[in-house]
Amino acid sequence: YSIGRLVKYKGYKYLIKSSKNLDKNTKIIIAGDGKEYGDLQKLIKRQNLSSKVSLIKKISYTDHLIYLKLCKVFCLPSISKNEAFGVALIEAMSFSKPLVSTKIDGSGINFVNLNNLTGYVVPIKNSIKLGKRLFELVNSKSINKNFSKNSKIRFKKLFTSIMMVRKFYKIYEFVYEQSRK
Repeated sequence: YSIGRLVKYKGYKYLIKSSKNLDKNTKIIIAGDGKEYGDLQKLIKRQNLSSKVSLIKKISYTDHLIYLKLCKVFCLPSISKNEAFGVALIEAMSFSKPLVSTKIDGSGINFVNLNNLTGYVVPIKNSIKLGKRLFELVNSKSINKNFSKNSKIRFKKLFTSIMMVRKFYKIYEFVYEQSRK
């Protein structure tokens, strides 16, 4: 499962192409709207992947949460540091989901998803490695279970609203102290 604005930097075309490496019982669901919707639909059709990939144009936040609860893996295939942080990764972690994301220098997603701990990190624009890692997480119960557990632990340690407020408070406190010097 993946969600976001359908724009080039999100890398959804690589996620769509990665579905070629998945078994016939695995389906990728991408939720979102944007300039790339039509091109992504054409890619799915052209590559004959309609049975493996679904695009959901309009989705409510409630439905998004339902998809997060039901999915086996959450994927964020972004290809540039326009993907500053990946809040959707944190949402997925709150549901104990293993993650697959891309390594983007200068992006916060490298901090959120830790390779071989909360999920896998793959090179950008690499559909083959993306598909391989998705396949592993869907088909290996032990790897999926381990990353799911670690994902929830990392979420509770760093990303709950209480933890984030505390961290922001410390930053403001530091800035205030520095301004008084």
